[in-house]
Amino acid sequence: MVSKTRSGWWISIGSACISAAVLVCYLLIFTDVGQAGQEGAFSEAIGFLAKEQSLGESHAMILKEFGKEDMHLYAEGIQLYATAKAEYDGLLGQLKYDLSNDRSVDTSAEFQRKLKTAADQRVAFTSFVTEKVIRNEPDRKNPLAIAAIAAVPELVDGLSKAGISIWQEYRNVKASRQKEILDQLDGLKWKSFQDTGKSN
Repeated sequence: MVSKTRSGWWISIGSACISAAVLVCYLLIFTDVGQAGQEGAFSEAIGFLAKEQSLGESHAMILKEFGKEDMHLYAEGIQLYATAKAEYDGLLGQLKYDLSNDRSVDTSAEFQRKLKTAADQRVAFTSFVTEKVIRNEPDRKNPLAIAAIAAVPELVDGLSKAGISIWQEYRNVKASRQKEILDQLDGLKWKSFQDTGKSN
Protein backbone atom coordinates (compact mmCIF):
# COMPACT_ATOMS: atom_id res chain seq x y z
CA MET A 1 0.00 0.00 0.00
CA VAL A 2 1.20 3.52 -0.77
CA SER A 3 1.04 5.55 2.42
CA LYS A 4 0.67 8.93 0.68
CA THR A 5 -1.82 10.15 -1.91
CA ARG A 6 -0.34 10.61 -5.38
CA SER A 7 -0.62 14.40 -5.15
CA GLY A 8 0.85 14.35 -1.64
CA TRP A 9 3.80 12.32 -2.87
CA TRP A 10 4.60 14.75 -5.69
CA ILE A 11 4.30 17.67 -3.27
CA SER A 12 6.86 15.94 -1.03
CA ILE A 13 9.20 15.42 -3.99
CA GLY A 14 8.78 19.04 -5.05
CA SER A 15 9.46 20.27 -1.51
CA ALA A 16 12.64 18.20 -1.33
CA CYS A 17 13.86 19.72 -4.61
CA ILE A 18 13.02 23.25 -3.44
CA SER A 19 14.88 22.66 -0.15
CA ALA A 20 17.93 21.47 -2.08
CA ALA A 21 17.76 24.53 -4.33
CA VAL A 22 17.50 26.88 -1.33
CA LEU A 23 20.53 25.22 0.26
CA VAL A 24 22.54 25.67 -2.93
CA CYS A 25 21.52 29.34 -3.07
CA TYR A 26 22.72 29.90 0.50
CA LEU A 27 26.04 28.22 -0.28
CA LEU A 28 26.54 30.42 -3.30
CA ILE A 29 25.44 33.66 -1.63
CA PHE A 30 27.81 33.27 1.30
CA THR A 31 30.79 32.03 -0.72
CA ASP A 32 33.61 34.43 -1.66
CA VAL A 33 34.17 33.81 -5.37
CA GLY A 34 36.15 36.76 -6.71
CA GLN A 35 35.13 38.76 -9.77
CA ALA A 36 31.48 39.23 -10.67
CA GLY A 37 31.68 37.56 -14.10
CA GLN A 38 33.49 34.56 -12.70
CA GLU A 39 31.09 34.38 -9.79
CA GLY A 40 28.12 34.08 -12.12
CA ALA A 41 29.71 31.31 -14.18
CA PHE A 42 30.90 29.42 -11.10
CA SER A 43 27.50 29.74 -9.39
CA GLU A 44 25.77 28.43 -12.49
CA ALA A 45 28.21 25.51 -12.68
CA ILE A 46 27.66 24.46 -9.08
CA GLY A 47 23.92 24.96 -9.51
CA PHE A 48 23.90 22.74 -12.61
CA LEU A 49 25.67 19.91 -10.79
CA ALA A 50 23.40 20.33 -7.75
CA LYS A 51 20.34 20.11 -9.98
CA GLU A 52 21.66 16.90 -11.53
CA GLN A 53 22.25 15.47 -8.06
CA SER A 54 18.72 16.40 -6.99
CA LEU A 55 17.16 14.94 -10.15
CA GLY A 56 19.01 11.66 -9.78
CA GLU A 57 18.11 11.25 -6.12
CA SER A 58 14.49 12.34 -6.64
CA HIS A 59 14.01 9.76 -9.38
CA ALA A 60 15.41 7.18 -6.96
CA MET A 61 12.74 8.23 -4.44
CA ILE A 62 10.06 7.74 -7.13
CA LEU A 63 11.48 4.29 -7.87
CA LYS A 64 11.32 3.43 -4.17
CA GLU A 65 7.69 4.51 -3.94
CA PHE A 66 6.30 2.93 -7.10
CA GLY A 67 8.85 0.43 -8.39
CA LYS A 68 8.20 -2.32 -5.86
CA GLU A 69 5.00 -3.28 -7.65
CA ASP A 70 7.28 -5.20 -10.05
CA MET A 71 10.34 -6.58 -8.27
CA HIS A 72 12.23 -7.38 -11.48
CA LEU A 73 11.70 -3.80 -12.64
CA TYR A 74 12.66 -2.54 -9.19
CA ALA A 75 15.93 -4.49 -9.18
CA GLU A 76 16.78 -3.18 -12.65
CA GLY A 77 16.08 0.38 -11.51
CA ILE A 78 18.35 0.01 -8.47
CA GLN A 79 21.12 -1.30 -10.69
CA LEU A 80 20.71 1.63 -13.10
CA TYR A 81 20.79 4.10 -10.21
CA ALA A 82 23.93 2.50 -8.77
CA THR A 83 25.65 2.72 -12.15
CA ALA A 84 24.59 6.34 -12.71
CA LYS A 85 25.75 7.27 -9.20
CA ALA A 86 29.12 5.57 -9.72
CA GLU A 87 29.69 7.38 -13.01
CA TYR A 88 28.63 10.78 -11.65
CA ASP A 89 30.76 10.37 -8.55
CA GLY A 90 33.63 9.25 -10.79
CA LEU A 91 33.20 12.38 -12.90
CA LEU A 92 33.39 14.58 -9.80
CA GLY A 93 36.44 12.63 -8.60
CA GLN A 94 38.15 13.16 -11.94
CA LEU A 95 37.29 16.87 -11.83
CA LYS A 96 38.88 17.11 -8.37
CA TYR A 97 41.97 15.29 -9.63
CA ASP A 98 42.35 17.60 -12.62
CA LEU A 99 41.86 20.69 -10.46
CA SER A 100 44.44 19.53 -7.92
CA ASN A 101 46.96 18.78 -10.66
CA ASP A 102 46.43 22.04 -12.55
CA ARG A 103 45.13 20.22 -15.61
CA SER A 104 42.50 21.96 -17.71
CA VAL A 105 39.37 19.84 -17.91
CA ASP A 106 38.77 20.72 -21.55
CA THR A 107 42.08 19.05 -22.46
CA SER A 108 41.79 16.15 -19.99
CA ALA A 109 41.00 13.06 -22.05
CA GLU A 110 39.90 11.15 -18.95
CA PHE A 111 37.50 13.90 -17.88
CA GLN A 112 36.01 14.09 -21.38
CA ARG A 113 35.52 10.31 -21.42
CA LYS A 114 33.84 10.35 -18.03
CA LEU A 115 31.56 13.18 -19.18
CA LYS A 116 29.99 11.00 -21.87
CA THR A 117 29.66 7.96 -19.62
CA ALA A 118 28.09 9.93 -16.77
CA ALA A 119 25.61 11.58 -19.13
CA ASP A 120 24.71 8.23 -20.74
CA GLN A 121 24.02 6.61 -17.38
CA ARG A 122 22.05 9.51 -15.87
CA VAL A 123 19.79 9.67 -18.92
CA ALA A 124 19.41 5.87 -18.88
CA PHE A 125 18.29 5.90 -15.24
CA THR A 126 15.90 8.88 -15.32
CA SER A 127 14.38 7.71 -18.62
CA PHE A 128 13.87 4.24 -17.13
CA VAL A 129 11.96 5.68 -14.17
CA THR A 130 9.84 7.90 -16.39
CA GLU A 131 9.09 5.30 -19.06
CA LYS A 132 9.01 2.02 -17.14
CA VAL A 133 8.09 2.83 -13.54
CA ILE A 134 5.73 5.76 -13.91
CA ARG A 135 4.44 4.62 -17.32
CA ASN A 136 1.52 6.53 -18.83
CA GLU A 137 -0.88 6.40 -15.90
CA PRO A 138 -2.53 9.83 -15.40
CA ASP A 139 -1.83 9.93 -11.65
CA ARG A 140 1.84 9.07 -12.12
CA LYS A 141 3.01 11.82 -14.44
CA ASN A 142 6.52 12.86 -13.48
CA PRO A 143 6.85 16.65 -12.93
CA LEU A 144 10.62 16.21 -12.62
CA ALA A 145 10.85 15.09 -16.25
CA ILE A 146 10.32 18.69 -17.34
CA ALA A 147 13.49 19.74 -15.51
CA ALA A 148 15.61 16.80 -16.61
CA ILE A 149 17.80 17.03 -19.69
CA ALA A 150 16.82 13.96 -21.71
CA ALA A 151 19.34 14.22 -24.57
CA VAL A 152 22.86 12.92 -23.90
CA PRO A 153 24.68 15.47 -26.12
CA GLU A 154 22.92 18.36 -24.36
CA LEU A 155 23.80 16.96 -20.95
CA VAL A 156 27.43 16.39 -22.00
CA ASP A 157 27.60 20.03 -23.11
CA GLY A 158 26.16 21.25 -19.81
CA LEU A 159 28.53 19.14 -17.74
CA SER A 160 31.50 20.23 -19.84
CA LYS A 161 30.70 23.92 -19.42
CA ALA A 162 30.23 23.41 -15.68
CA GLY A 163 33.62 21.69 -15.38
CA ILE A 164 35.39 24.46 -17.30
CA SER A 165 33.79 27.19 -15.17
CA ILE A 166 34.78 25.43 -11.96
CA TRP A 167 38.34 24.95 -13.25
CA GLN A 168 38.59 28.66 -14.16
CA GLU A 169 37.40 29.64 -10.69
CA TYR A 170 39.71 27.17 -8.96
CA ARG A 171 42.88 28.40 -10.64
CA ASN A 172 42.18 32.05 -9.73
CA VAL A 173 41.58 31.76 -5.98
CA LYS A 174 43.68 31.23 -2.87
CA ALA A 175 44.55 27.80 -1.50
CA SER A 176 41.96 28.04 1.30
CA ARG A 177 39.23 28.75 -1.23
CA GLN A 178 40.47 25.92 -3.45
CA LYS A 179 39.92 23.49 -0.58
CA GLU A 180 36.37 24.81 -0.17
CA ILE A 181 35.69 24.15 -3.86
CA LEU A 182 36.96 20.57 -3.55
CA ASP A 183 34.75 20.08 -0.49
CA GLN A 184 31.76 21.48 -2.43
CA LEU A 185 32.34 18.89 -5.14
CA ASP A 186 32.34 16.12 -2.53
CA GLY A 187 28.97 17.41 -1.34
CA LEU A 188 27.54 17.00 -4.85
CA LYS A 189 28.04 13.24 -4.94
CA TRP A 190 24.81 11.27 -5.07
CA LYS A 191 23.49 9.45 -2.00
CA SER A 192 23.41 5.68 -1.97
CA PHE A 193 20.04 4.32 -3.08
CA GLN A 194 19.04 3.32 0.45
CA ASP A 195 19.82 6.81 1.76
CA THR A 196 17.82 8.77 -0.82
CA GLY A 197 14.97 10.62 0.84
CA LYS A 198 16.78 10.80 4.17
CA SER A 199 17.92 14.08 5.71
CA ASN A 200 21.68 14.66 5.86
